[in-house]
Amino acid sequence: MATYKEISGLNIKTLSSDPSNLNEGEMWYNTTSNTLKVYLFGTAAWSAGGSLSSPRGDGNGAGTQTACLYAGGYTPSDTTDTEEYNGSSWTAGGAMNHGAAARGSGGTLTAALAYGGTRAPATPPAFYTTPTEEYNGTAWTTVTAMPAGKASMGSGGTQTAALSGSGVSGPAPADPETNTTEEYDGTNWTSGGVVNTARRGLVRAVMGTQTAGLIMGGRVATTAQSATEEYNGASWTSVTSYPQGMRAGSAAGTQTSSLACGGQTTTGSGPTTQTTSFSYDGTSWTAQAALGTARYQNMSNGADATASITCAGQNPPGAGALATTEEYNTGGLEVQTVTTS
Repeated sequence: MATYKEISGLNIKTLSSDPSNLNEGEMWYNTTSNTLKVYLFGTAAWSAGGSLSSPRGDGNGAGTQTACLYAGGYTPSDTTDTEEYNGSSWTAGGAMNHGAAARGSGGTLTAALAYGGTRAPATPPAFYTTPTEEYNGTAWTTVTAMPAGKASMGSGGTQTAALSGSGVSGPAPADPETNTTEEYDGTNWTSGGVVNTARRGLVRAVMGTQTAGLIMGGRVATTAQSATEEYNGASWTSVTSYPQGMRAGSAAGTQTSSLACGGQTTTGSGPTTQTTSFSYDGTSWTAQAALGTARYQNMSNGADATASITCAGQNPPGAGALATTEEYNTGGLEVQTVTTS
């Protein structure tokens, strides 16, 4: 059997107090407290963050855990409100020019992008909308519209290199799912590669960049999907499936470090709102800490799988929107006491 020294390259020291300037994985015996200790990352968990000024669902977002925005959505009617988050509280930002829900989005707090979406009440032939807007940290500006109305798509990228995958497009709510991809270069929209599994209900469910995207879950008709696909800037490739069928959840991060949470699973008894969260490392999905509140049609922002937020949404169906925010952190390096059970 390998020894600790062979594994870590360090001896177990005997000390009267905990040392400083530690290395990850370093272990020692504290003779004062008579405990064996180790320096490791703490436990990952979701914790409560600041609440939005009003309950909302199906809005669009952009940014990181400590510098992001939440805009649009429904309250339950369409809203143009924007709120900005600094890591502890939300404050009012500039209003959007077009009220809609289930938009695509991406970018940062000071360079965000939002596009497409749905209007309420449904008024065909313009149920799915085309407007695109850019945010500079203060105000939204209407720019080149999408080539066709589209909503509930996967979305990600930046203000000058955005990606929209799958979703639903057409003049009325009953239109089928689409497998189209659209790319935005900061000025114009062009067509990208074809998604392998056409689905809707993918709001907040693309991570990464225009040339390294990730999409998972969604729904076909009313059934939640688990298919996961990666985008290389030209084509989509099917990879490891999400651990459960999930629709209308949210996700943030990159193609190799992302975190998805919430959403709904579907069974014979109907949809069930979830507290589950899973991280993706570019190869496989791993279960992570559960949300404090089950929610769907929520929105997530975050740079990678180690630090993310999710906010708003609904739970349970028909009960109205939520205003709460939850923050996810993996926990930093800390001194831990070694115990046995």
